[in-house]
Amino acid sequence: WVAPPPTISRASLGTTPNGYEGFGRPVLSRAMWFADSDFSIFMTENSIGTQGWMHTYKFPVLASNGRIPLKATLAWTDPPSTPGAANILVNDLDLLLQQQNRRLVLDVNTGVSSVRTVFEIDRGNDPMRRGVADHASTTEDVLLPTHDVTNVTVAVIATRLSSVPAYAEQKYSLVVTGLLKPRYFAWGGAVRSRMLELVDDYNGPVGLFNWFDVFSKGFLIASDLDLRFQQVGPSNLAFSQIVEMYEEADDDGDREIEFEEFELLLAELQSGAQRPLEPEFAFNPANLEFLGVEDDEVLDEVSAALRRTCLQPSDSCGLWATLLLASAATMATACRGAAGL
Repeated sequence: WVAPPPTISRASLGTTPNGYEGFGRPVLSRAMWFADSDFSIFMTENSIGTQGWMHTYKFPVLASNGRIPLKATLAWTDPPSTPGAANILVNDLDLLLQQQNRRLVLDVNTGVSSVRTVFEIDRGNDPMRRGVADHASTTEDVLLPTHDVTNVTVAVIATRLSSVPAYAEQKYSLVVTGLLKPRYFAWGGAVRSRMLELVDDYNGPVGLFNWFDVFSKGFLIASDLDLRFQQVGPSNLAFSQIVEMYEEADDDGDREIEFEEFELLLAELQSGAQRPLEPEFAFNPANLEFLGVEDDEVLDEVSAALRRTCLQPSDSCGLWATLLLASAATMATACRGAAGL
């Protein structure tokens, strides 16, 4: 920090740290991604133009013990608002992160505990997990310090969009960092080390590809990989891993590893990059099913509402009960507002 010349007046910022200074220098190795970073990064720019709908990005992730957290950040530029407007944001987007885990769950009806698949929800800018959405910020993030090997789904929800056509389509940026499953995960460890040795032994990608191509077909299949790795190691490779390696390298899914795909694989192994698998993208209405609310839970909510409404059962009340209990999906949609969406 360099003091300004005496002729320049400066206002005191008060004690530090504050909103302007005092937090030290940024650690670029944690704030930016490099080819040798020990975490993966996914970045995308997109736009959403249908209110009440959401974009979802589903990632497989590796287990984290806290050293490398999983973080998702959403940012967008909101259109100009009207002075004195009741809503701070013109276009209100919300960030949600859903992780799928196996947990020991107690059934309060039977008193028996069993392992079940559960969905745990984290909202943007809600570190205390109060279940409260942020309707005032144009930047939201979710931080998971630890997590199991699982699938996580990051959702960008168009909670409210402008009725003005020029502003109804909202662009946004999304960044996800952490132990996202790498694109060539099965090729890591001892396999990567062996491949780097082999590419030198066979004078580059062309020579190594031709060596793997046992019958000179012009492409590789799983049996080619299996045969060659049996010859040169690693010796402990199971065929199931060979198949996984083959599927990862077959980028276009045509069940053949062409030279271009093989060259891309080698470039990735040589750089040491941890580029993640492309997430599964979907565009759907925001609903309770995504939030992990099971039909039984919805039925319980509706049953409680019926008990409050139908204190004195009647034919009309019975008809309403029949109609409501006929479709859990309809009830989930009707209760979506109760979930804060």
